[in-house]
Amino acid sequence: LIANAEALLVSAGGLPGLHAALSTLEFYQTHHTLRHTYNLGFMPAIVIPFDAPRFDWRGWHVDVARHFFSADVLLRALGKIAALKFNVLHLHLTDDQGWRLQIPELPRLETVGAHRSRSPADAPTASISGSFSDDDIRRIVDFCASTGIQVVPEIDFPGHAGAILASYPDLACEPHLTPGVVPHEWGELPYSLCLRDESATRRSLAFAKTVLLRVAKLFPQSTTPYIHLGGDEVPHDVPGQQIVAFFSHLFTFLKEDLGGRRAVVWDEILAVFKRHSSVQTLRDHRV
Repeated sequence: LIANAEALLVSAGGLPGLHAALSTLEFYQTHHTLRHTYNLGFMPAIVIPFDAPRFDWRGWHVDVARHFFSADVLLRALGKIAALKFNVLHLHLTDDQGWRLQIPELPRLETVGAHRSRSPADAPTASISGSFSDDDIRRIVDFCASTGIQVVPEIDFPGHAGAILASYPDLACEPHLTPGVVPHEWGELPYSLCLRDESATRRSLAFAKTVLLRVAKLFPQSTTPYIHLGGDEVPHDVPGQQIVAFFSHLFTFLKEDLGGRRAVVWDEILAVFKRHSSVQTLRDHRV
């Protein structure tokens, strides 16, 4: 991007680069106009050889599991985020309190898991029901592709499975939940896919792989090289060796069956699993 007394020149290799340049121009115009309202056409002389965020991962994490937002609301917010040159959308699609992605092979995740009766008293305005259709996801992905935003969908395994177990109780070890009733409490809840033994782990893996195949179809690798698998706050009674086996299978599945996708997990999984490529942390800046 070059601006001087003679001309304004923008050169980009694609839509994301063009969007970055236009966002920069809008910023300079707005910033100057706020201070000098008498001269709306002013543009400072600048040369920006490579217009991109300082950090490779400048992310916006949106939890639509606990607080559902429609695709229209997300797209309006993404317009603002893109103007600020954020380059990663971390879309938290599942948790105890809601499942927000439609999976045709598992219809109860939408008819049951996407709906809860209420929210805790400290979050009375949280939107409690809803899910994204295939078209909703395509609109979000297309917008992100055009603005250089990488999409990281998070499907939480094996803990935070309240909405899963309300929809498919046979995936639980014990009947902690009333079938068909999605939890409404916040906090660390005791709901996990059953990994008690090899047989239970196979059932849970079959469920997870069905979900991830759909995720990979909806989120193309060009905008989604990473898929977040959760791994946080797994109930303490889940055997560590079964957690290792579960994630080992999923890491291999992403690499070999989903075109080399890379998994992301939360830092807690390091307590039982040391081999991994990408770890996201909330608790320790040294990770």
